[in-house]
Amino acid sequence: MYRWLTGYLARLGKGSDNAAGSQPIEYETVYEQLYRQGYHSDLNFSNAKDLVAWVLENLQFSSVLDVGCSSGWALEKFSEAGKQVAGLDPSPTAIEYCRGRGIDAVTGCAHQLPFTEGQFELVLSTDCLEHLNIQHVAGAIREMHRVASRFLALKICPHVDQGEWKQVVGHDLHLTVKPIRWWVTEFLKPGGKVVHFDNRDTFVIRLN
Repeated sequence: MYRWLTGYLARLGKGSDNAAGSQPIEYETVYEQLYRQGYHSDLNFSNAKDLVAWVLENLQFSSVLDVGCSSGWALEKFSEAGKQVAGLDPSPTAIEYCRGRGIDAVTGCAHQLPFTEGQFELVLSTDCLEHLNIQHVAGAIREMHRVASRFLALKICPHVDQGEWKQVVGHDLHLTVKPIRWWVTEFLKPGGKVVHFDNRDTFVIRLN
């Protein structure tokens, strides 16, 4: 099903790293500014709905961490399904949204996760990792592998940012724009097996 992985590194498209991604940004400063101006303020909005539905239907797990959890929609659905949940986001306002839903969440960044090795059976991240500077991507992948014991579930936008919110901060929000197969290949380097791939922006990796 995933024969494209064979030899893929040899013909990998380079994608693009936007100009803002060449210099470090302060994630908390940028995203707190956005959230304070209404970014993701609709608590029923989530880019995770299809992936969450697939995960709940197809995977067996008891605990989940959402990296880049935003207002906590996905974690609320997991909690309703009886899972132990935790979230992480750089914006304190986003974390307050989560806590208002009864969700345990902390501020932080994907490349420096404040959790222990194998603490969560599933680590999920949706439309988050493309917002990282390219120099933080490898660290984020390594950290997500470190704290996950069974599964990684990812949705990553492979396109240049077309949203209006970049006007607020003065630069694109998608700092690392790569083909989705590049992301799959990078996530497989530490190990694992792809068990779901939609050929657009979503994939799931089983770690053991």
